[in-house]
Amino acid sequence: MAKLQTNIYRVTNKKGCDNCPFRDNGKAMLLRDGRVDGIKAMLLESDQNSFNCHKTVYSDDPNQKPMMCAGAYEFLKEHGKPNIQMRLAFSMGIEEFEDE
Repeated sequence: MAKLQTNIYRVTNKKGCDNCPFRDNGKAMLLRDGRVDGIKAMLLESDQNSFNCHKTVYSDDPNQKPMMCAGAYEFLKEHGKPNIQMRLAFSMGIEEFEDE
């Protein structure tokens, strides 16, 4: 039986990266105007959509698997719109959906 990977739905740092585009609306990453708003709209458009952390997507570590951006995770959680990845984690008891 395959080993369950429990961290596929988010990054290790639950607070998010220092230069997470969700933290500062993309200013630290020099994203074009409106890019973060476009990502947010895409996330809310369908629960099948997700957004991966830039540190896992652009990692030099060949063993690093892309994981969900903590900022995107918190954005969806705050809007009460968990995506499929998040709901799977909730149903498996990996993460709890708490109103904070």
